[in-house]
Amino acid sequence: MNTSNRIKGDTPPSHWLDIAETLAVVSTIGGAIAATVSQQIAMAAIPLPLAATLSFANRRRQMGALIEHQHLEVSQSINHSNDTLQTKLSETQQTSDNLQSQVDHLLEQDTQTLKTLETLTSQTKKLGEEIDRLNQFQVQSQSTLTSLSEQQKSTAALSNELSSQISDFDNAISLLKSSTSDLSNQVETQHNHSLSLAYQTENVEELVEILREIDAITQTISAQPNVAESFYQRGLVRKRLQREEDQQIALDDFSKAIQLEPTHVGAYLERGLLESELGYKQRAVDSLHTAAKLYFENGQLEQYERARELSQNIHDLITQSSSAPEETELYLVEHLFS
Repeated sequence: MNTSNRIKGDTPPSHWLDIAETLAVVSTIGGAIAATVSQQIAMAAIPLPLAATLSFANRRRQMGALIEHQHLEVSQSINHSNDTLQTKLSETQQTSDNLQSQVDHLLEQDTQTLKTLETLTSQTKKLGEEIDRLNQFQVQSQSTLTSLSEQQKSTAALSNELSSQISDFDNAISLLKSSTSDLSNQVETQHNHSLSLAYQTENVEELVEILREIDAITQTISAQPNVAESFYQRGLVRKRLQREEDQQIALDDFSKAIQLEPTHVGAYLERGLLESELGYKQRAVDSLHTAAKLYFENGQLEQYERARELSQNIHDLITQSSSAPEETELYLVEHLFS
């Protein structure tokens, strides 16, 4: 029983045979004591067979339990070994699969390597052929260089001869350049003189044309002195002349057109522009303001905006600086009413 308990590692509850055996041993000991005391040997022998029988039965039970426990441990050990072996087999199978995958990968790499080697072999062959061709070209180039070297010697001799001739040519060219320079100066002077004559002729022709237009309009005015448009047109033509007295006459024509036709918006506009150019700033503001008003009444909104803006700008210019230079006004007029 103690051996069984040590194998199991714990203390199971007492079997009834253990209890009976203990009681039989106690009874035997007690009977021996009683026999010694009473001097009757038969009393000591009575419990002894019973104790022996119980001890034998209990030993057989313990042996059976021990064998059963050993069978259980062996079975557990076998199951554990089977599980361990199964785990190792699974690991071995996994390792085998991994190795097979690696082998397949290596085989694929070997195939690619073989293809690469074949490509490199082909390229090496082509490279060898190219090297042979370059060697042949080098031989030919060497022969050509030898020929060129001989030609260079001949060319050097010819070059020395040509240098001497070129020196003579340079001297001749220097003399020619000197003569050419004098001739160019004469030609340029003549060209400038021709341009001056052409410019003067062109201005004269334009002046004659303007005077003809003015004369024609003046004849129309003489025949019909109360037509505002005639004065307006003559003012436009007269305005093209550059003299200040002509500008003043054009200003008078615009004023006469306004006198004959107080709603002549073009005359107001041109008079305002001309007054601005001549320095009559406040008069220019009034004329342009009237022109903007007439444009608005006629429904010409775009022209109204332009005239109003120009009138306002000149007014602002007067307000900011009473001594604004004439050039500022001319710039403003040219860019806002271009």
